[in-house]
Amino acid sequence: MDYENQTADAAAVNTENVTASETTTAETVTKSKAAADSTESAPDKPWNITGGVTEETDSAAVNKLTDDTYLDPVVIKKFDALPYYGRSYMFVPICIVLTIAGIILGHISALSGGLMTDGTMRYVYIGCGCVVMAVGFMLYYVATFGDHIKDRVKTGALVTTGAYMWCRNPQYSGILLLCTGALLISGNAFMFVLPIAYWVFLTILLKKTEEVELGDKFFEAYLDYCKTVPNRILPFKRKVK
Repeated sequence: MDYENQTADAAAVNTENVTASETTTAETVTKSKAAADSTESAPDKPWNITGGVTEETDSAAVNKLTDDTYLDPVVIKKFDALPYYGRSYMFVPICIVLTIAGIILGHISALSGGLMTDGTMRYVYIGCGCVVMAVGFMLYYVATFGDHIKDRVKTGALVTTGAYMWCRNPQYSGILLLCTGALLISGNAFMFVLPIAYWVFLTILLKKTEEVELGDKFFEAYLDYCKTVPNRILPFKRKVK
């Protein structure tokens, strides 16, 4: 009888130990799972309630979280390259062709009445024509090569220095002056109407094409430039503000 009682007590003790062991194991698994869930949901480093970092946060984590969460992305605006030949460039071949035609037609018999017969005035016309052509050549040269316009338009920025301080379209102005000088040298007064036609045509062309495009692209910057340099074609010194 005593033997049976001892056996029963031992079995009860074993049962309690197994139950306690299972309970401890279950608690350990539960705690491990909770810790894993907490680790997955929590950030790498603790943050306080005001959004600042605690002393335990390393600088790399601060930079990453600040860049990703607290700062707006930095947008670097890059201008598109401007075309080297604008939409008004059609003026150049038209102006050259009309000038050559004017010089040739000015010496045929039907239009020869416009030729200057007075020797002194003839030299005056030639002298004035040479001066105008020289100004036109220098203006075109400085605008094209001196200002490195071909390289500068690639940046997409508005060019307002160099020859562009004197007029807004120095390349076109140079071509117009070159053709005007050639007509003066030719000496036929009938052909002097052509430079006026060139100026009117170029003015309308620029207002309808390139000035609209530049205004849309540069907004206030281009409007301010137009106020500072009001000369569209003829070169004059920049206004002093």
